[in-house]
Amino acid sequence: MKVTGILLFRVPRMAGSQPILLGSTMDVSHFSFFERSTAKEFILFACRTISRSAPYNQRQTVKEREYVVYVVNQSGLVVLVVADEAYPRGSGFAVCKKVAEEYMAAEGDQWMSIQQDNKKSVPLLDKLLVQAQDPASVDKIAKVQSEIDETKRAVETTIHKMLNRGETLENLASMSNDLSVQSKMFVKQAKDINKCCTIL
Repeated sequence: MKVTGILLFRVPRMAGSQPILLGSTMDVSHFSFFERSTAKEFILFACRTISRSAPYNQRQTVKEREYVVYVVNQSGLVVLVVADEAYPRGSGFAVCKKVAEEYMAAEGDQWMSIQQDNKKSVPLLDKLLVQAQDPASVDKIAKVQSEIDETKRAVETTIHKMLNRGETLENLASMSNDLSVQSKMFVKQAKDINKCCTIL
């Protein structure tokens, strides 16, 4: 999972007007040295083209080869996050939202009056690109899912260790005071059904 770039454009509502680059940051280190400048140019071109047709106050995804571009247009401020296909969709939009919020908090309404592309580095975007490499750091849902997966692995490991000591889940269930007679029968029947299925 990798985020390759974050780009910001101001898209005037006037028909035929060109989107204006407010800032961009890209990590093209996974390209060969000789391809990096071409990759940056193509990403800029593709994102400018996509931002031109981004619907106002909506979000969308655009797939281009092995990349997905997450697009959010907030009243003419268009945020684009370029990531690989493995990057979680929810996290892609969470990055877009975070970029828009932090950029607007830092710049206020000044971005609305910018008339020329900004080719300078924007430290805020550089910082957010680094953070975006870990989806759990920007997306609370991804973080919770990660914690659930970690807990699940820990429980599975604990159960396997317990069963390796010679105890079986069925024996533990039959001795448990927490399970009703019905639940104990269910565990026994499930074991019998599973035996039947493995014979077939």
